[in-house]
Amino acid sequence: MKRVLLVIVMFLIITQCKSQARSDSIWTEKYQQNLSSHLDSIYKSKVPVESQRAGLIIYLVTNLKSTLSNGLESISADSLSKIDCVIAKLKKEYPDKILLPMPKDQMIRIVNECREEIIPNNKKE
Repeated sequence: MKRVLLVIVMFLIITQCKSQARSDSIWTEKYQQNLSSHLDSIYKSKVPVESQRAGLIIYLVTNLKSTLSNGLESISADSLSKIDCVIAKLKKEYPDKILLPMPKDQMIRIVNECREEIIPNNKKE
């Protein structure tokens, strides 16, 4: 009888932990709607057909949600520091705004500068 009671208590604890983990997700309905609206405003001029744009946005949000299930916590600190380096250099070079897409040679130069900062003895192959 004690084992059955123990199993029931453990089951309740595990289910409670799982339900709390799901509720703490960053992927709330409001967050997804805001992201979808933002993506819609970005792609409105690039994809003028609304049905195609809606399909693209659904695909992007679903892909982001599965790839980054915990938001930025899903990205390693090492990767974030590399991204922060590129962003810092872009902000320094273009303090007000930047024209996208950037010229390829400029982006390669910035990435190489960050590579040298992060891995000083990096040998190019």
